[in-house]
Amino acid sequence: MLHLDDPSLFDLFLTKLNSTIAEPTRSWPTVRCWEKRSLERLFAQILSDPLGVSLRGKVTHDRLVEHLCTIGLAHQIETQTPSSSRRPPARFYLLEIGSSQASVSPLELLQAYSPAGVICYFTAVTFHSLTTQTASHHHVAALQPPARVASVPPIERISSAPQRTAPVSRNPLGTACFIHQNIPYYSTKRSQRSLAGFQTRDLGPRTRFRITTLEQTLLDTLTKPFHCGGPSVIFEAWEAGLPRVGEDRLVEYLTHMNYPATTRRLGAMLDLFDYTPQQELRQVLSSCQSTIDRDADHSRISLLPGLPYSNFNDKWQMHLP
Repeated sequence: MLHLDDPSLFDLFLTKLNSTIAEPTRSWPTVRCWEKRSLERLFAQILSDPLGVSLRGKVTHDRLVEHLCTIGLAHQIETQTPSSSRRPPARFYLLEIGSSQASVSPLELLQAYSPAGVICYFTAVTFHSLTTQTASHHHVAALQPPARVASVPPIERISSAPQRTAPVSRNPLGTACFIHQNIPYYSTKRSQRSLAGFQTRDLGPRTRFRITTLEQTLLDTLTKPFHCGGPSVIFEAWEAGLPRVGEDRLVEYLTHMNYPATTRRLGAMLDLFDYTPQQELRQVLSSCQSTIDRDADHSRISLLPGLPYSNFNDKWQMHLP
């Protein structure tokens, strides 16, 4: 077995590692925080390159991680595995010289867990300063290709079809991935159709992350209220977000998504806050309103799915708080 403290061999690996993790790439948006599976793929990539005296086949990935921790170049981040999880435990490391107690952001952990994912829901609500509450859970979404066009959009089916009781073992917030500082982290799947707007932001020189825009985050509260923190967080978010919202983005996203129920919910929410939209958005809302089939069996929907409000708005055929 290779002695990793032999500089004639291990320094070759370190040289390549340091150049690889110097700055983020499209494949590795965060090169400071790594989940062990990604770290092993990185090691395999490095060991596949010519290194002079090859390390390949002479050392395991676990041994490399252990040695990096021993010499202070890597630090394991303490996380726990949810009791309901059937996946291998998620293990995270900071590749950084310094204290083993170095802070790590939820944004880093989420992007490290899912390098191609988009951070969304409650995490995005807090990132955009739309609430004063601390996120009680975090989400990252894996984008899925657009599904075949259905006769009824998915959000309409959810609103109108009889609800089936989910299995007891299924978590309604998504797949529980890990727990960090007593806060659960979830992964979920979202279609490219439902997630029209996200942006890439920097968090220090070695971390980038993808997160839903303010406008997409607000629209998400109208379809996944409990993912986004619940009713009190949502109404706080809309009050804080409306003065900053870009109507052009709302129009773009609503057109791309083409979910009438979401457009109706937006219209009702704007009415609740006495918000007067500009011409383009007003036309989109008016067009949607004119197509509501008021005689349909399930034309009446709730402002927030899953919440049985008692007041009724005839304009939008909407149950409101």
